[in-house]
Amino acid sequence: MLVVVATGALIGVTALPASAGTSQSGCTAPYWYWGTRQCTTGAVSANPSGHYVDLRVSVCAGVPWKVWDTANNVVVSSGIGSTQRRISGLYGEYRAQIWTACAWNSVTLSSY
Repeated sequence: MLVVVATGALIGVTALPASAGTSQSGCTAPYWYWGTRQCTTGAVSANPSGHYVDLRVSVCAGVPWKVWDTANNVVVSSGIGSTQRRISGLYGEYRAQIWTACAWNSVTLSSY
């Protein structure tokens, strides 16, 4: 929550704690890598009224992905290959990951 009090000048600002999830986060697998090429999104809070996150995975054939709850590490969705879907029934914060990916493969979570 951002709170701004002003009377001609900015008096006080309160920002979200660093651990709070955002409404969108994505990552792209690097071109250069050591070991397994992968990437993991930042934490995304589920939509507060619809209780979902939207997932978009753009990867080579055969690349695995997963989405998990950051509080308890329970995987809420997983698969192989590109996909675009809404994962419903969610209330916490979630991350997504791809691994053994091709260069420039990507994954994005959002809760707009």
